[in-house]
Amino acid sequence: MKLREPDRRRLKKIVRDFSRKRVLVIGDLMLDEYVYGSTDRISREAPVLILAFNGSMLMPGGAGNACANIRALGAVAMPVGLVGEDEPGERLVSLLKDSGIATESIVCSAEFESIQKTRILAGGFHCAKQQVIRVDRGKRVGVRRRVEDSLIEKAAALVPSVDAVLFSDYGYGVVSNRLRTRVTGLAREAKKVICADSRFELARFRGATVATPNESEAGPAVGEEIRDTESLLSVGRRLMKRLGLRSLILTQGSSGMTVFEGRGVPIHVPIFGSDEIADVTGAGDTVAAAVTLSLCSGATAVEASCIATYASSVVVMKRGTAVVGPDELSAAISKGKIGPLSALE
Repeated sequence: MKLREPDRRRLKKIVRDFSRKRVLVIGDLMLDEYVYGSTDRISREAPVLILAFNGSMLMPGGAGNACANIRALGAVAMPVGLVGEDEPGERLVSLLKDSGIATESIVCSAEFESIQKTRILAGGFHCAKQQVIRVDRGKRVGVRRRVEDSLIEKAAALVPSVDAVLFSDYGYGVVSNRLRTRVTGLAREAKKVICADSRFELARFRGATVATPNESEAGPAVGEEIRDTESLLSVGRRLMKRLGLRSLILTQGSSGMTVFEGRGVPIHVPIFGSDEIADVTGAGDTVAAAVTLSLCSGATAVEASCIATYASSVVVMKRGTAVVGPDELSAAISKGKIGPLSALE
């Protein structure tokens, strides 16, 4: 059954309300580096391309990108995370400060190696650059007990002053069982919106208000592969029950999103704009940020997913770990049309 898109005036009002919101972001802070070059010959040393360096760029990644998106949308982002006493950590903290994001609750430890992802992109002078290889720094290890205690203390202290909590968990150990349990309990008692965005451990986030997994994250959380609409609905319903969610927004790349809310019929929201995207890096962070801000601004899950669809449509047309501002988002809502929503009965 086809459904109408939510009223655009209401969607834009929700976006305007973002400026009054504060979000606690807990997770794996990363430094994203982009190295750009052009290629026109093969090396004589090995069968590899020679990259002529054109330039490089640094951006906050992971939970840092979620913070950057929240800040760009006009809200206050309050990160709790971990960096090492190293150059990538210093650069990341500096980038966050330059974006107007408070960094006082970021823990710095000499025992931790800052997470950095370096993407090498190559292409001709007048051609779009394509990613050739990615080099990751930072190990997926648990944090020391005293560091964990510090993270829990800082996060717990911030819960009363925020409207929502966003867990941005990439599996590097910051979002431990103790931290997640403690913060979720405090946030639920205070009736805060809790959004779970977890790469590998979504099944552990029981008690969250909403989760924003993609298909490859949702299926393993309940031990079922998503192959078609029937299995997608099965996975979504099982996740809702297992985690006790109020809503679930399951992203499907170029196929849009499917929204589960309470006991209602799941709703499919198609993409907005072109499916000829420039870069998907960080799009999941944009969705999580937009959904979190929308829900704590009074949106329904369907309204939140529509806003997130518009936001991600802007971001994926930009190169690198990009963000979207409230004016860009409102403009996309004004001129765009997602298309008919579908009730998946």
